[in-house]
Amino acid sequence: MTKVWNMMQKIKGKGSKSSVHHLKDGFNMITNKSDIAIVDCGFPPHQDGAKVDYTSTTFNAKANYLCVKGYSSLGTGKAVCLSNGTWSEIDLVCSVSCHSSWQQVATTTASTTPIHQRYALRNRISKTCKPTVRVKADFSSWSRAAYISLYGVKMYSGIWGMTVRGLTKLSWDSFETSPQREYELFVSDGKSSYMFMNDSGNETISTMHLNITWFVKNDQCISTSHSSDTGSVLTSLSEGEFDPFFDTYHVDDRNNTVCGQRTVDVSHEEYERLAFYPPPYWFIHKDCTSGRQHVLRWRLTGEFMNTEPRNCSMSWCPDTCWHHVFDTKASPTNNEKHIRHLFRGVQYGHNIMLKVAHVIAKAREVILFDGHVTVGVKEFWLPADKDAFSSGSLQAWMIASTSGRVVQCTHFPESPHVKEIKEEEKYSAWFLDSRQWDKVLSTDDTGTVLSGSKSTLLSNVNEGRSLRVGVLHTNGVYKALEVDTVDVSRNGQIAANIIHNVDLVIGRGNNVRFTDTCRMVSSIITTEGSYKIYTYNIGAGGNHSIVTGVAKIEWFVEL
Repeated sequence: MTKVWNMMQKIKGKGSKSSVHHLKDGFNMITNKSDIAIVDCGFPPHQDGAKVDYTSTTFNAKANYLCVKGYSSLGTGKAVCLSNGTWSEIDLVCSVSCHSSWQQVATTTASTTPIHQRYALRNRISKTCKPTVRVKADFSSWSRAAYISLYGVKMYSGIWGMTVRGLTKLSWDSFETSPQREYELFVSDGKSSYMFMNDSGNETISTMHLNITWFVKNDQCISTSHSSDTGSVLTSLSEGEFDPFFDTYHVDDRNNTVCGQRTVDVSHEEYERLAFYPPPYWFIHKDCTSGRQHVLRWRLTGEFMNTEPRNCSMSWCPDTCWHHVFDTKASPTNNEKHIRHLFRGVQYGHNIMLKVAHVIAKAREVILFDGHVTVGVKEFWLPADKDAFSSGSLQAWMIASTSGRVVQCTHFPESPHVKEIKEEEKYSAWFLDSRQWDKVLSTDDTGTVLSGSKSTLLSNVNEGRSLRVGVLHTNGVYKALEVDTVDVSRNGQIAANIIHNVDLVIGRGNNVRFTDTCRMVSSIITTEGSYKIYTYNIGAGGNHSIVTGVAKIEWFVEL
């Protein structure tokens, strides 16, 4: 494998030199000239839900397994390197305790929602600590399952929700020639409003009636704590307990205030008509433990609109299903073990959360390459270390590596202009998701099934479940991506839509960097094996391309 995993150990006998032979995914047999064999079992096998500690991998060495936070344990967790170059069977079972379930709460017809379903949906949302909500809408030629980024309860019309922004599509698996940004607003009585907007800020708004299915997640990982005390929030964050309602968190230099940021998306009228209204603008919330909320509004043409400070205590619903893996300031020996734990965890479908200096965020994409893990986090807004926005606020994207390398791109809003791309060595803390993710399908680049089944994936999509996609490239790069929306064709093929990543250039020596213009990328990955992207700059157009050199596409479902 990579340099990190291919550990070379030179063992010298009396008056002779040793030679090292590497055996793939097995053990290393080390021999000297007098043919005296020293057995090396290689790395202890990975067990999902467990960390492993060891000081040696040679004959009679011991490995100690311990279930991580979010898993219950049964057994001793001991393994021994045997004389045949393999590890003994691990006497440990780690059972996931971070369970979640999805419930279909309401089904909307094209004209109304049954009154009991409307109340059931409203009760589930109002009585749950910031629940995750999804909808599945049926269109004429395909259906779409979408994550709701913002939702609310309206007295007489039931529930409304807005999806994350996307790009308009020509079909279920391809973008339009010149795609526009697309925003969707669903109402539980079957109404759906759409806003399409080009780079010039010209918008088109339409309304239709659809059959919509509403799902609410019963997430046992989400604590019901609502404390907004800075000390308790800092304690939770230090243990990886990140409130999923926010995209990023920021801690001031003196640890006096914690602020959570989220992009709430585009303007709409939620009290009367429940519809989009022009001229469109989008807005960002920053909620702070100081008891202040700041709202930043920008026109979609790039024009600053206003900021609005409010008094609003930040409620806190921590996600307890993350475990700390390592810090970049740890010793190199420990780093090697812990990076491997991250590496394997991502290959099992888990996501990463990262703390870099005063920024805390969940990864949007994870890249495994050249012995290191690199993550890109969702955009956040500067100033990050103050509890206020201004007309001079900037967009920022960050990538960080287990090597300690951090690169940040600072960008002028709604424009193709980059202010700065800065690279530094910074301390970072790394956390791994403790939920259970099952790989239900693996295909090659032609859609040929390598393992699992498309029907199993489809049934999970129809239940509203969360998806992640892992792509193994022929050059050894493995990329894991968060899925925003899922489209299903009439013949049962599935397209995962990954929205609003930033264009990265991947090179050897852990050289992952932004492009000079920090271009944005939207992707479509399908069960037919295709991987299409649209790369663009706001205000400067974009281009289509097809990703080649794909060896395998893996589909993971959160259980």
